[in-house]
Amino acid sequence: MRAKWILVCASAMLVLAALPTTADTIHLLNGATIDGKVISESADVITLRVGERTVVYRKSEIDRREENEKTGHFDRAAALARYQERDKELTEQTGLTAEQRRTVRELILGLKSEERGVRNDIHQRLVAMQQQADLYPYLELSMREMSHILSPWVLEAMFVVAPARVLPVLPVYAAHSYNGTRKMALRLFAEAGIGSSWEFVARGLVDHYREVQIEAAKSLAALGAKGATPALLDLAALPDVYVSGASLESLQALWADSLGESGPPQNLEEWNAFWGARVSSVPRTVRLASLEPLIEPESEYKNE
Repeated sequence: MRAKWILVCASAMLVLAALPTTADTIHLLNGATIDGKVISESADVITLRVGERTVVYRKSEIDRREENEKTGHFDRAAALARYQERDKELTEQTGLTAEQRRTVRELILGLKSEERGVRNDIHQRLVAMQQQADLYPYLELSMREMSHILSPWVLEAMFVVAPARVLPVLPVYAAHSYNGTRKMALRLFAEAGIGSSWEFVARGLVDHYREVQIEAAKSLAALGAKGATPALLDLAALPDVYVSGASLESLQALWADSLGESGPPQNLEEWNAFWGARVSSVPRTVRLASLEPLIEPESEYKNE
């Protein structure tokens, strides 16, 4: 009986030894990749050993298979060495320790808060940190390496700690592929009070994202850009009630000093008449049709 059992075990080992044990990367149709060793394959499925686990994939899920030496095994020592090397590189590049970088990242995430008090507190902490160490190189690096979804808040942090350094490149960020970053950049033009930038800011009025259009309208009002009145009137005539409403609010803010006791015009027709009586007093104006968008719609970042 014992001899029979030994024979069965030996046969099983021979079968296992005969199975393919190729190290592979499996590319799935959904874009995911899995590194492991193929331990069996049938007409319908492939079984892999991924580190200490065994996983099975239907061949209908697989786009292609790439032979290599990646087994999926997690090498803790190698991972720690890579982390330490990267930490050293970042410290040399940015001048900040790992702890300082971690603190800055946490503050950036907090800037997403809709509560003004929270944001003001974070601004104060960033300014205090900037007095002890230059945060700008790390923030600038973060704009390239962090997710685009976080880039508006990184940009705001850059403006808070070193406005004079970010202002020259603000037009670049206003043409960012992520609409949230374009929106933030237009807001910062207004916060910086750069009146000469209004014609560039006006390009946000023809953005393919409603939120960017609305921010551009608000920023033009904050900049006192009366030359944008024709473009805002054009925008107010569009069917999108949110965009047209923001345009009318901006017009009211722009011309608050000229409205008198009668108050603002009550509709678009009255606004056009109001503008017609004052157009000669504004030397430089733009219309919506003459504006070039900050980016083309197909260049928009897609979070896939």
